[in-house]
Amino acid sequence: MIRRIFSLILLVALVGAVTTFLVRQEGVTVIEWLGWRIEIRTSLMIAALLGLIWVVVATDRVFGFIVNLPDRVTGGIRERRRKQGPQALALGLVAASVGDRKEARRQSRRAKHLVGQDMLTDLLNAQVASLEGDTTAASKYFQQLASSKESAFFGQAGLMRLNAENGADEKALTAGRQAFDLNPKAPALARALFVLEAKHGHWERAITALLAARRHDVDSSAEDSTSEFSYDHALAALHLEHARREAGNGAMKTALKALDKALQFQPGLVPAALLQAELLQEANKTRKALAVLEKAFLSSPHPELARTMVSLHSQGNTKALARLTTLSGKAGNPPEAALATAQVALETELWGEALRLVETIPDDIRDSRAWQILADIANHAPDDHDGEKSPWPERDACLIRAATAPRPAGWTCEACGSGAKIWHSTCPSCGRFASLTWK
Repeated sequence: MIRRIFSLILLVALVGAVTTFLVRQEGVTVIEWLGWRIEIRTSLMIAALLGLIWVVVATDRVFGFIVNLPDRVTGGIRERRRKQGPQALALGLVAASVGDRKEARRQSRRAKHLVGQDMLTDLLNAQVASLEGDTTAASKYFQQLASSKESAFFGQAGLMRLNAENGADEKALTAGRQAFDLNPKAPALARALFVLEAKHGHWERAITALLAARRHDVDSSAEDSTSEFSYDHALAALHLEHARREAGNGAMKTALKALDKALQFQPGLVPAALLQAELLQEANKTRKALAVLEKAFLSSPHPELARTMVSLHSQGNTKALARLTTLSGKAGNPPEAALATAQVALETELWGEALRLVETIPDDIRDSRAWQILADIANHAPDDHDGEKSPWPERDACLIRAATAPRPAGWTCEACGSGAKIWHSTCPSCGRFASLTWK
């Protein structure tokens, strides 16, 4: 504002200075033309010429403004739509993502009015139709997107999700595979496709999809151990299921290779180690079978691993138990390893060794299984101690502690928290894949 006032003052001063200069100048201009003689002061003639030029310029500006007025109006409308159209699309997509159907529909209509029919408005309309339960309309919009080369991926991905939600898994798989072929670098789609493939037992396709998801997932390199989903655990489970199928079909070599991969992704996957040991034992490779079990025991000391090692050991139960004790020491003597070894000692009637192993676990972290083992040991304690205090536990006291102690480790779903007696690739309660862990 100040700048404009200053410019106006400067202009007035300049005009005044020019006018004063012209008035002070003497001289007359004579014009003779067609019998006419005109005499006029030169300064006045110059002022008139300057005034005429100003009138011509001003007239041209006014005329140009009037002529260009329609373009200015339509251009303003286009500019307003150019700014408001993307805003309506963005607001509609955000509303659809949070499930606000009313706002998503309103913004969808506004975007269509401002922008017209294009890929993004079709995508927003498909999302709105899906939210409103209009699967026919949503399918139509997604098919329109799929028919265009530029938006084919989004259309196929939308059709996969829509069909999966409606239980049409075969159609969902077809659309998902086409979307994956178009863009295998989309981790969200690859993970969704992996879930569908695993659900129907297509283990090789599920492995391919999950590997692609992990490769392009920026967060997969730093997996949180507390997360409900682990790429390594899921890939190990997929290879284990693949191995089970191949073993059932008699393809032992393929099954063993799949189990090798499963144990590479998760060395402590107990069912994979047990199956591999079983197949190796059938091939008369007992040493390799024991090596597989020992490696798994170091990663995940499970009672079934301990029992199987004892059953395969050719040097007797005592030697096998000594080996288990050594492995427990290599693993850092975790409570689970001590309990697994103590359970084997109890089953082989080595009461003293079982007691020693359980006593390596502090009282405050013993679970109900540890106290139950102590109660079982008490059943076999000798009666005569020559008046000295018995080194053996008291059965009733152990049973009381067992009733109030934390529950023992078991197969537990990381997603829903439910337990299972044996390991499954999918949780029997919530259906989540590769969610059962021993804890």
